[in-house]
Order: sequence, then structure tokens, then C-alpha cells
Amino acid sequence: MQDNSRNLIGHKFEELREKGESALIAYLTANDPSPEAFRANCNALVEGGADILVLEVVARGLRVPVEHCYPASVPDPLNGS
Repeated sequence: MQDNSRNLIGHKFEELREKGESALIAYLTANDPSPEAFRANCNALVEGGADILVLEVVARGLRVPVEHCYPASVPDPLNGS
């Protein structure tokens, strides 16, 4: 799946480059400050024009490297939405 996410990101950058635009990339920590607020923040960022959302996952106080990030216009691959 990592190759697929890189391909999607590459296509997003190519699309923006062709339009002469820059990418707005938002970085969030998953489920912070709460799962509900996190979802609302993701939706607000996409509606506000974010091109790419990068999510950090923290498990038991340890940061897990983000291996998969997707253009904001792509449905959530983990949730199917």
C-alpha cells in the first residue's frame, strides 16, 4: 500500500504543478484532542482546501512513523469514506 500512497501523492503534486499551484499539506495527530474533534478537524481541513493530510499516530506515548498519507480528495482507505 505504501507504493500506492506515494503514487497518489505524486499524482496530486503533478496535478498542482500543471495548474501552477502549490500544495497545502496539513499535519495532524490522529484522534487528538478526541476522535470526534479529530474527524471534524480533518473534514474542515479538506473543505478548507487542504490537498494532502498527513496523520501521525501515537501509541502508548510512542510515535509511530507515518507510512501512508493520501491526497485529501481520496476516500479514507482505512474507513472506506
